[in-house]
Amino acid sequence: MTRDLDSEDLDYRALDAPWFYARSNIYERIFRLHTIINEIANYIDELKEFDEAYTDADESVTREQTREAKLAVRQLMEHTDAVKWNFPEIVHESWFSSFTSDLAHAYWRVEEGRFRNPLENEQQLYSLAGEVQRICRNLSDSRQTGFYTHLQDYIERLDWDLNSPTPDRFEDEAREAADLFCLGYYSTALIVLGRAIEKALLDLGETRQIRSVHVYGEERPWSETKFYHKNVALKRVDMPNESGKVLSKRQFHEISILVDYRNNVAHAEYSDISRDKALRQCQNAFDLLREIEEIRDALCDLSDDKIKPITQQKVQ
Repeated sequence: MTRDLDSEDLDYRALDAPWFYARSNIYERIFRLHTIINEIANYIDELKEFDEAYTDADESVTREQTREAKLAVRQLMEHTDAVKWNFPEIVHESWFSSFTSDLAHAYWRVEEGRFRNPLENEQQLYSLAGEVQRICRNLSDSRQTGFYTHLQDYIERLDWDLNSPTPDRFEDEAREAADLFCLGYYSTALIVLGRAIEKALLDLGETRQIRSVHVYGEERPWSETKFYHKNVALKRVDMPNESGKVLSKRQFHEISILVDYRNNVAHAEYSDISRDKALRQCQNAFDLLREIEEIRDALCDLSDDKIKPITQQKVQ
């Protein structure tokens, strides 16, 4: 589990071992992660108890308290490593990076054996207390404003940027995409939203009474038209009320990006998308769902005799 301790860089090294439950199913991982987060709060309390005992002039540190403090450092290192595995972006949070940096500083010294007999060696006890105090300076006296609460708030806010309103009939797809995004499956989240957009285009074309398209030298029913060709057709077809094309150039371009993500997902450019880029694309997709639904509603408000059916719409 530990690395070569000959190096002087003892402060910032992470653990080598992957999270034990990395290959478990999602429900097992959630259950284990919930247990880990609760244990983090308990181990923080153990460090605070040691710190209070050390600084109390009327109380001596007990052997059990020193043992529990060292155990807490070890377990907190493993648990925060598991948190980082599940939430890679959390390392950019100052409250987390500061805490784990000080924790690592203590962890590798515990592993190196610098605090084997702190009650028999005053310097060891002094150094151990210093490491604990360094960790505790990142903590609040209240769980409501401390590290544990910061962690809870971080997890709660993971999908806040995706809490855009969507048409009721696409709520399931929106929730599925948001869940995948929270898990870090960014390209898959975009595929789900692409599926929702394609369904929205299918319904929009039917409402606009596009009966068929002309593609590859043959006529193809609208219901069997591919995602890309649906997008092209709706960009070329006029609205019945002469207010322009069914889809604007911007909408066509943004939908084309989602088409590319689905068709080219095996390519690194699409499968290895960053969180920030995926977030922008997801937000654009939510906006598109609302806009497409508004266009469809506008068409539904027209009488049938105002909408001229279209057959063999060219898409090439």
